[in-house]
Amino acid sequence: EISNLTNLGEIYLMQGDMEKALGLLNVALSLNKQIGNKYKEADILTSIGSVHSEKLELKKSLEAYTKAINIYKNINCNNGVS
Repeated sequence: EISNLTNLGEIYLMQGDMEKALGLLNVALSLNKQIGNKYKEADILTSIGSVHSEKLELKKSLEAYTKAINIYKNINCNNGVS
């Protein structure tokens, strides 16, 4: 379910419907936190950062991207971290 919500959120992002995208991604993030999959959490936060970036909410975008980077670093994952 989390992957489906994330995928739908990313589709709405590509279609330009930022509110639907953000809503779905936030639900996915909430559900994922119950499971504790850190890698997926970072992926979802990256998508949330993209939505905020598209909405020109740069402070929120930076916060989401920073959280994602910190998670990637903590789980020793170089995916998306340079």
